[in-house]
Order: sequence, then structure tokens, then C-alpha cells
Amino acid sequence: MRVFLVVLHLVVVLPGCTESGRNADLKTRLTGRWFPESAEEDAHEIDGCFCGRCLNIQFDKTDDSLCVESNQISVSAYYELDEANKRVAIYFKEPTDLGTGGASLPWDEFDRKKPIAMIDASGVDKNTLQVKWLGFTKKAGSKEKQSYGDFGSDYAGVYHKRGNK
Repeated sequence: MRVFLVVLHLVVVLPGCTESGRNADLKTRLTGRWFPESAEEDAHEIDGCFCGRCLNIQFDKTDDSLCVESNQISVSAYYELDEANKRVAIYFKEPTDLGTGGASLPWDEFDRKKPIAMIDASGVDKNTLQVKWLGFTKKAGSKEKQSYGDFGSDYAGVYHKRGNK
């Protein structure tokens, strides 16, 4: 009598997981501190994100503090994920801490429904994000048409996630 042993190797890839079993949920992979390419290697060891030197992406917070200009502008901000297009929009709610320069801006005239920055997360699998800083946009019908895109422009560029902070 002959006995045959048949071994089947079945790989099931569940939504949100890769074959290696690593959680592939985009929101999870994006959450945390991201540092600009130019940041020093040990910058991620320091508690906190310094103004313009780190993005601390948190989707579960609807009121995260974002320093736009050191000693001048901090705003409450939130992140909105467009998972289909692998993009994240950063919106501001209101200024939270203003220096002399920040206090002179027309905060009531800024459109809170338009993002202040867009993050291209298509490179998240390679541990890379591309941030495009848009700045503060005036509401339709505002009298003054001056651009405020320069405030916070230090955030523009390529970011990498280091460590697990």
C-alpha cells in the first residue's frame, strides 16, 4: 500500500496586511513623527517636534498643535487622509499662540476649509513622504489678496520616519 502525502501551502493576504504579516494599514503607517531629509540623524531622539523640523501625524486627534513659525505662529491643526489617492491634507482650525508677527495676520479672513499643506504618501512603503506647503488661503470674497504661503514654508520637502517614536 502506498501512502501519498499532499502538502498544500496556502497564503492568504487579508485586507490591511502584507504577505509578511506586517500591518499595511495606511493610517497606521503614517501615524507618528516624520523628519525632513535634512534633519540630523539623532533628531528623532529628542522629545517633541521642533518648529518646521518634524511632522507628528496623528489622525485620532482633531486638535493637534502645529508650530508654523517659531515664536510667531502656532495653530491647532488636524490631518485628513485620502486613502485612495495616498494623500493627507493638513487643515488649521485656529491660531493658538501668536507672536507679534503672527498676531498681525488677518486670521478671520483665512479659509479653514482649505488645507495649509498636502502630503503625498505614495512613498510610505519606502518610508518617504513629500510635503507641499500651501500656506494660509484667504476666503473667497476677502478684500485683501495678499498671499500667506511663505509662513510655514520650512515644512515643504521630503520626510522620513525614523525610529518608532
